[in-house]
Amino acid sequence: EDSKIRNGIIDKNDILRVKAFCEQTLWMIKNKIIQNCFDREKIEIIYFYPDSMSAEVREMFEDIWNEAKSKVFDDCGFGDVTIRAELEAVAPYYALLKNNNDLYTCTSANIDVGGGTTDIFILDRHTNNLSEGIDGFAYESSVMFAGNDIWGANCLEADAHNESNGFVTMMEHNLSSSAKAKYEKVSNKKIMSEVVSFFFKNDEEFQFSERVRSYSGLKYILFIHYAAIIKYFTDILKAIRKENPDFVFPKILNFTGKGSDYIKLIASSSKLDKQTEEISDLTYDLFQSFGIDVENEFKEGFDVKFVNNPKALTADGGVSELLMNRGAEGNAINLFDKEKAERSSRRSTSQAADSRMQVPYYRIGKKCLGFELEPSEVIAIRNADSLKMRVLNSFDIFVETVFSDQYQKLLSVKISKDEIDNFKSLANNSFDVYVKRFMAKNKSKFDDPLTENIFFFTLKNTLVDYSKVVAKNLIKK
Repeated sequence: EDSKIRNGIIDKNDILRVKAFCEQTLWMIKNKIIQNCFDREKIEIIYFYPDSMSAEVREMFEDIWNEAKSKVFDDCGFGDVTIRAELEAVAPYYALLKNNNDLYTCTSANIDVGGGTTDIFILDRHTNNLSEGIDGFAYESSVMFAGNDIWGANCLEADAHNESNGFVTMMEHNLSSSAKAKYEKVSNKKIMSEVVSFFFKNDEEFQFSERVRSYSGLKYILFIHYAAIIKYFTDILKAIRKENPDFVFPKILNFTGKGSDYIKLIASSSKLDKQTEEISDLTYDLFQSFGIDVENEFKEGFDVKFVNNPKALTADGGVSELLMNRGAEGNAINLFDKEKAERSSRRSTSQAADSRMQVPYYRIGKKCLGFELEPSEVIAIRNADSLKMRVLNSFDIFVETVFSDQYQKLLSVKISKDEIDNFKSLANNSFDVYVKRFMAKNKSKFDDPLTENIFFFTLKNTLVDYSKVVAKNLIKK
């Protein structure tokens, strides 16, 4: 449902549900303020949105939040209450900066994996050609490809309220009679992502993580998903390098967001330090496979890091942002949207004189569409459905990489040519379904430039459908 709204597929019931959610959230905030005797005179509330969310949906949320704010806070003894939106990609980084001063001194990146979107933020502190008053550059991107594309359902099945998922099928087949009784009482068997969430929440009892780790065929699906995110990340790094030849590749890659928990399941170990080491090595190999000269680009080393309680980090980052941009923290950073600043001349003399680090960020993801572009090539949305062969050419290269002997051996799996061909066929169908939806959603904006990465249309249904094939074969054995 969350992904459905983010994609702009909204009906009247969805709007009512969003209104109820926003209003209830503000009531909870109000009660918290009253119960703890917090200051009521000036209240700042931040909510987060992914850059991949359409302008129409962002406007809908803005209107609904402001309407809810009026209902909850007007004429009841509260003072100035403001509510505003911030980019989801930026927020976790403020929390990471607060907890790790090393991020101020080297180029680093954060990939925030949620249920519906993956948001990337890169802070470059090594660039040599910094202009006066600028202390670095930041780059932001967002794509609608995340946890639900593993744990959810084929979108056509979801529309028909007839969802299925191979990971869930595997679990149901292996449940003991006592576990099955609890599962059937508690779980919502209609929405696959919620069923998987139930298994994760009760992991100690149901051993979901260990089961996934023990079935190499299903674990390989997690690897493919992760490899797709790393491919996208490498495309962004290459795009930045084209824009800025002095750009230094990240030394640290942080993962946040609840959706990122699955990445650790790809590792063979159940211990966090070993998992982190394995995933760092795997990521290094994937960088090389996707065309990065790793020996030259990572001379200072490269590490993947996971955070504790990734779900809470975005909220923590929102609070940290408020404090930092008030100058309340000694080592603060002021991130601002360079494009907006240039359009509105927002960067005043007082801002330039600010003692905090001044770091403009760019929406670099809008230049990474998932296939090779000619120099200065601009494609209108109306032509998105004609790009299928260019996208599938890019996808074929991706398939050759992720199904290569190197990674099959690494993850102890053997996948036949017939299975790979079936995977490609599923991807072909997935692209057709999603490009059709994309065109329908954007029919009023056909002349606008295409800024969405449509490579992921090949995987949106494919990973779920392939999981069902793998689970069926496992059950046969």
